[in-house]
Amino acid sequence: MVDNETFRQNVKDRHGFDQWTVYAKSADAPSLTDFTLDSDAFPELVFEKRLPLPGGGGYRAHEDYFRMKDAKDEVVVITISHTPSVEAAHEGLVDILTNCMAMNLRPAQEAGINAGHVGFVGYGDTVKAIYFVRGSTLVRIDSIGRDPVDVSHIAEQIDDQLASASHG
Repeated sequence: MVDNETFRQNVKDRHGFDQWTVYAKSADAPSLTDFTLDSDAFPELVFEKRLPLPGGGGYRAHEDYFRMKDAKDEVVVITISHTPSVEAAHEGLVDILTNCMAMNLRPAQEAGINAGHVGFVGYGDTVKAIYFVRGSTLVRIDSIGRDPVDVSHIAEQIDDQLASASHG
């Protein structure tokens, strides 16, 4: 039986964790604790609700639920976690990866998706989930409705908003 720390280290090794810090250093990544998703950037989505998530330790997070216009069975949930550092966001991404059914996910960049300085997607033609980090912000996007939604373009738009906010 593998203990939790060994399992966590195996997940890090399979996903190239040691290389993630090459992409962003804490000093280069301003905290975006005041960042708010501009849902108007997603004309295909209808905002349903926002749920705050438990925080603590410098974390602040919420989930936004959307449905696709004219498609009640196509639902997307976007979870944004503001963490105290890039390192904390990376560890949060590892938390997500340890709970994935697939042993390892493919890097978002390999799937042609430009989201975050590090990110991962599942396998398949439709990207139903993507998890990425931009600076100290961790983003999780999941298609949770009966009918799957490709969330890749949503991820890229959110990443553009995060990148703009960090330079603005």
